[in-house]
Amino acid sequence: MSHTGHIKIGDIRTSMLLHRNEKNLDIQAIGYMVREIIKPGNSKLYPRKFSLKDPSKWNSDMLDFFK
Repeated sequence: MSHTGHIKIGDIRTSMLLHRNEKNLDIQAIGYMVREIIKPGNSKLYPRKFSLKDPSKWNSDMLDFFK
């Protein structure tokens, strides 16, 4: 992920093929990946909670993504 919020995700086709009708799971999985990139190591401690320590470092698109 770049500092401007651009994300490149590679090789998620297997997941998409296995779970075609579960779009919410795909969206949730992308959110978890982004969260792990931003704050590594927190997904195991707080799997459903997330907050940015310094929101002023991120653009509005990224902040909206995590709402």
